[in-house]
Amino acid sequence: MPPGQSGYAGTRTLAVVESQRQVTRKNTSGTDTRYYISSLGLDEITPEKMGVRIRAHWGAVEIGTHWKRDVLLGEDGTRSRNAVLLGNLALMRNVLLALHEEHYPGQNLMETIEAVQRRPALALRLLRSP
Repeated sequence: MPPGQSGYAGTRTLAVVESQRQVTRKNTSGTDTRYYISSLGLDEITPEKMGVRIRAHWGAVEIGTHWKRDVLLGEDGTRSRNAVLLGNLALMRNVLLALHEEHYPGQNLMETIEAVQRRPALALRLLRSP
C-alpha cells in the first residue's frame, strides 16, 4: 500500500491474516480475514515477526481489557440489545477502569469493587476527584 493511503499516519505495512476455524459441536466451519497495519517497513519485519506482534497484541487485549470487563464487570452477561444502554454501560465500565488505574495503581480491581460495595461513598469520592 502506498504510504498515506491507509488513513492512519505512519502506516508503512499492511498485513492480511486469513484463518480457518471449525466448530465440531455445531459441525460448522468458516474463514476469517483480518487486516493489521504497522509503522514498520517491509525491510524491518518478516511474516513470522508480524505474527508474534499480532499474537502479543491480542494477548494484551484479552488479559488487559476483555478479562477485566467480562469477568470482573460482567460485560458479557448483559442481556439487553439496546444500543444506547450498551453504549452507556461500556462508557461507565471504561470510566471505572480508568479511575481505578489512576487512583489505585497496582491494587486488585475486585478488592476495589468490594470496598465500594461496602462503602458507596467511596464511589462518589472517586467521581468527584480531579
